[in-house]
Amino acid sequence: MPATDYALLIVSRYREELRRIERPYDAMKTALRGCGPAVIASSGTVAAGLLCLLAADLNSNRGMGPLGTVGVLCALVAMLSLLPALLVLLGRRAFWPLIPAFGSTPKQRRSLFSAMGSSAGRRPVAVLAAGAVALGALALGALNLPGDLKQEDAFVDRPESVSAMLTLADAYPESSSQPVTVMTPADRAEATLKGATATEGVESAQIGRTGGGWTEVSVIASAPPQTGAETRTIESLRDTLDGSYVGGASAQQIDLENANARDQKVVVPIVLLSVLLILIVLLRSLVAPLMLVAAVVAVWGASLGIGGLVFEPLFGFEGTDPALGLLSFVFLVALGVDYGIFLMHRMREESLGGAEPAEAALTALRTTGGVIASAGLVLAATFAVLMNMGLVSLVQLGFVIAIGVLLDTFLVRTYLVTSAGVALGGKVWWPGPMSKSPDSRTPARQPVKV
Repeated sequence: MPATDYALLIVSRYREELRRIERPYDAMKTALRGCGPAVIASSGTVAAGLLCLLAADLNSNRGMGPLGTVGVLCALVAMLSLLPALLVLLGRRAFWPLIPAFGSTPKQRRSLFSAMGSSAGRRPVAVLAAGAVALGALALGALNLPGDLKQEDAFVDRPESVSAMLTLADAYPESSSQPVTVMTPADRAEATLKGATATEGVESAQIGRTGGGWTEVSVIASAPPQTGAETRTIESLRDTLDGSYVGGASAQQIDLENANARDQKVVVPIVLLSVLLILIVLLRSLVAPLMLVAAVVAVWGASLGIGGLVFEPLFGFEGTDPALGLLSFVFLVALGVDYGIFLMHRMREESLGGAEPAEAALTALRTTGGVIASAGLVLAATFAVLMNMGLVSLVQLGFVIAIGVLLDTFLVRTYLVTSAGVALGGKVWWPGPMSKSPDSRTPARQPVKV
């Protein structure tokens, strides 16, 4: 997915340079000099965000980090070596039938991004305030997210195993259909049995198999599986049965939810800090990186909020996957920052070339808006495919990320970030030299000898 973003940016910039520079080789060299830092920084943010998953406690989350990072780095190498080589070999024929002739100028059309830029340029503060209010209102929908997803609700279509469990629950409504398994030392089996039976919320308990110095005690709770009452019973068993291990499907689900909550508290700040540092190095500013990070957090909140509004009423989901918050955050931040980098790096380049802050922001939107929109549509469609899967967790993840990418593409990056750039003017590059005086700027592009 990042490879598509990088390819679109490089191809778009190469096409632009072919109109100014005669030789394809020199045009590609100039294009890579201009957009190469943005591509490298973009891949760095994605790789850093994924590597932060190494701090997660769950192996399913942790293992995703190195694998995804390798894929991103391979995409970066291919887009900075193989793709430029192929484009140079093909020359202008690569763009047939709309070949960019040397010295030509593209037809000026009233595009969507020109219209957005015009409105952002006229009333940037009003546009920014309205967008912030809209995102905040959508984020409130996260309060309506259903509770944690139960195992019986984890499938879009009910499988035979869940039907069997529900049939058992209907046959024995006075007790749980999922036993809680307690592993205790064999010499303490009787004491553990008495302690389990005396625990509040336990319907019955019996001793099972013995082996390797351990004895299995099967405990039946009186509450249905994965309810608040059963959770309290399992926690009571863990508190009272010293030296024993309380397991089973419901206990595993409790541990999974706790681990995901812990991972979210640990990984989210690390991801934000890593991305912020990379943006500071790229943009040589503090305000612009903070603005981009705040934007991706707002998109994440609004996406979860939309999920909270539709998951139960529209899709009929009875719960939310515990890993949804963390995984959607990593993907939306790591991938969403791509578009912010494309836009802000071009804005900085135009400012270095002597453009006024407002002009630089609108030019950046006009030149990169098509790339951002194309990349966003491809990325959203890719994740939307997950909505055809049979697991509720994948459907929810695909929906949240697809919605988040669309919000990021057509509202935040191309509209609100541009409005903020126009409203802040040169202050967006504070505390760098570009925020102090126009005299401190140096031209971004040097004339190419052809």
